[in-house]
Amino acid sequence: MAFENLIEAVRISAEETIREIEEKAQREVAEAKEAAAEKSQAIRSAAIEDAKRRAAVERGKLMASARKEIRMSLAVEKDRVFQKAFTEAGRRLVSIRSDGRYEKSYTAMLAEAMQDLEGEVVTVHIDKRDEALTRKALQTLGKNSEVVTDLTTPGGLNLTTRDGRAIIYNTLDSRLEKAKKILKPEIYSLLYG
Repeated sequence: MAFENLIEAVRISAEETIREIEEKAQREVAEAKEAAAEKSQAIRSAAIEDAKRRAAVERGKLMASARKEIRMSLAVEKDRVFQKAFTEAGRRLVSIRSDGRYEKSYTAMLAEAMQDLEGEVVTVHIDKRDEALTRKALQTLGKNSEVVTDLTTPGGLNLTTRDGRAIIYNTLDSRLEKAKKILKPEIYSLLYG
């Protein structure tokens, strides 16, 4: 019986060892699972944070691009309105000769241009339609200048010195272009703040 007791003791000891090994293995598996879960959570959190950061960067890029596109569209629209206003002004110049105030304005434009070239012998360059008006204005101003009908313009005139050193552009189209350049900032400010 001693032998049977020995076998029984070995069996019990083996079972206890197996149980301890199994318990230890289960603890190690549980610890490994817990560590893996923590690591997995950390990886998941890092991935989420990285995705949020990339999304924020992409959103910023998209917003900047959208703002740039809006500014460009606004600039194009502002310029379109500005150009339209001056195109309309140019269109209205075509009928300026029929305005009763044209003769007085024309005489003032001629006097202004002649004052800029005071003391010079000048040639007055005009549109054929203003020839009679030019001669009358020269007479009113007491000036005697050569008149050349070599322009096509809605109104106004140009003056040149005989030697060609100086030219005064004083047509309505040239004045409109000058006003367009000078007044652009002011007009934009009035229209768009």
